[in-house]
Amino acid sequence: MVESTDPKYDQTLAYIKEAFYSSYLDGLKETVRIPSLNPDYDPEWLINRSLFKQMDHMANFARQQDIKGCAVHPLSEGERTPFLIVTVEASEGYKGENCVLMYGHMDKQPFGEGWKHDPCDPVIENGKMNGRGSSDDGYSIYSALLAIKACQVNGLSHPRVVVTIEANEEGGTEEDLIHYMSTYKSTLIGEPNVVFCLDSDAFSEDTLVISSSLRGCVIFDLKVTAFKENLHSGYSGIVPDPHHIGISLISRIFDFSKQTMIQDFHVEIPPHRIDECKLAADKLPSMLKMLPVNDTLKSIAHDQGELEKYHLIANSTWLPQLTITGLEGLPNNLADASNSIKRQITFRCSMRLPPTLTAEKAKALLQKHLIDHPNQQRDTYGAQVELSYFGDNGFDTKALDEGVQKAFFDANKYVFNGNVPIFVGCGGSIPFMEMFSTMFPKANFLLTGVGFPDSNAHAANENLDLEFCRKLISTVALTLSKL
Repeated sequence: MVESTDPKYDQTLAYIKEAFYSSYLDGLKETVRIPSLNPDYDPEWLINRSLFKQMDHMANFARQQDIKGCAVHPLSEGERTPFLIVTVEASEGYKGENCVLMYGHMDKQPFGEGWKHDPCDPVIENGKMNGRGSSDDGYSIYSALLAIKACQVNGLSHPRVVVTIEANEEGGTEEDLIHYMSTYKSTLIGEPNVVFCLDSDAFSEDTLVISSSLRGCVIFDLKVTAFKENLHSGYSGIVPDPHHIGISLISRIFDFSKQTMIQDFHVEIPPHRIDECKLAADKLPSMLKMLPVNDTLKSIAHDQGELEKYHLIANSTWLPQLTITGLEGLPNNLADASNSIKRQITFRCSMRLPPTLTAEKAKALLQKHLIDHPNQQRDTYGAQVELSYFGDNGFDTKALDEGVQKAFFDANKYVFNGNVPIFVGCGGSIPFMEMFSTMFPKANFLLTGVGFPDSNAHAANENLDLEFCRKLISTVALTLSKL
């Protein structure tokens, strides 16, 4: 550990370790037990009020922490999703001018299949807490509160902190977030110059990772209708299969053999981001080795030799990519697979965009290649093709102010045995970051988190690495004390 210039730092870290494994985990366990699915996946959310129960639990937990200068504001308006704001005034004697916004969300992805344990049962195994919402993103409010409390108990000063927890991050709209942030900006939120988003990635046990960029995302549905009814497969050779038509259309924008999108969706990667990817490749293990894949599986960049690690980072942060995430019209089970050609097939695809390619441009390119193509009638055999889509832009962060970077780096080095944070892009999306950058143009953005590749966010067996989470909280606490 780096030698301390203030014994209060050691006291603070010791306090966090003790509190983390007592009251912190109690709060998080209850968050895992409450389903709180995003409304997109729970049509009865206004009836079962699971999201409201989650907000009430988090609000009550915040009130029980006895944090000086703390005010808890649980908000709900009509049919909007709930929203929680916790404000903590600067500690007595704080002489700085900083204001910190900490963001998290309480809503969850659907559970799906394949869980070892009930997704609402916070089982702890091998140092990890299992359960939906454990790492994405239930831990965030408890981390923010414990970091602030640790500063106060151990005599470390801290700036004003505002914690916002939304309930519609996992859905397809930012409307509620924009509404609450805009409505309460002047009265509760203010003008933060530092924004901690605790909903991002982790790639190393030895240091925090700062997401320097985020890919955008466009979700599109491609529906192909050819017949009035399903047909016996004996008529194949007379009529085209809608499934085959759909695949051929998607192949206009995605080369399945090379696993890459056509050049229209690519951007020029800024030179400093290329350097960033190379540095991250030197410090991080192979992305492939961090994923729960079959032992024989090779990466998409397996033919790049010594540059494989670099290309995997660049591919997953600055290159476009397409995934077919759903297929409607074919049976779910082989037992139901009759010898028939289906009348209609719908593909749902998730398209990750380079951080600087706008969603609007991507949508226009989809329209151009999938619908308005000059050979459309020939390639579809006259079948009806419909395209619908929605999506959001990515985000390319600006450089941190010198003082903010020093505070965070010093804190990270103290907690992680002298290691500095690693800056690298995030392959996922946090759609509201662009909105935050417009709303708070002077803010420094620190996007970090506990989402390791094997944390399984959005998949079965989601889990939270408890020791790493504790270190993240410690780093946040010391950063607050240095701002």
